[in-house]
Amino acid sequence: MTVVDPLTLPDAPKFNDDFSNYFVINNLPKCKEDKIPKLVALIESTIKKKHLKIEEGAIDIPINTATDETDGVAFVRMSNEENARFGVAIFDGFKLTAKNVFAACLFPEFEKIMQIKETFEMPQAAANFEDLRAPIFDIKSDQYFYKTGSNLQINYFSA
Repeated sequence: MTVVDPLTLPDAPKFNDDFSNYFVINNLPKCKEDKIPKLVALIESTIKKKHLKIEEGAIDIPINTATDETDGVAFVRMSNEENARFGVAIFDGFKLTAKNVFAACLFPEFEKIMQIKETFEMPQAAANFEDLRAPIFDIKSDQYFYKTGSNLQINYFSA
């Protein structure tokens, strides 16, 4: 007897892999399971204050089984991508407390955000450019500017 994966059958249901109507809220306060309804109510009321509709059960705040607390992340399902973008605009930079300033993004962008390093490194391609403002702040040279159309020309005389 061979076991066949039911998803490979020709009449298998097709799953929706388009998550453009979801957005992610990061930096929620970490809490135990009994506090999750308060967080959900806060998110729902904030969305409803902006006159957006959200279905019941559209907010998922997972619990880390190792700590029995949330990880500070919520996944929110909206009716379409436009409303999800509005949700991102509402919650990105939302300040709950001094320690909890929310960061939000669309779910498809979440993977890109998670790949960003914590420390900034200057890209090698940009590291070789000289500071384009250097002639303006050079006090050892006489300089003058003139504009022709949309072009700005900087001329300076070295001492």
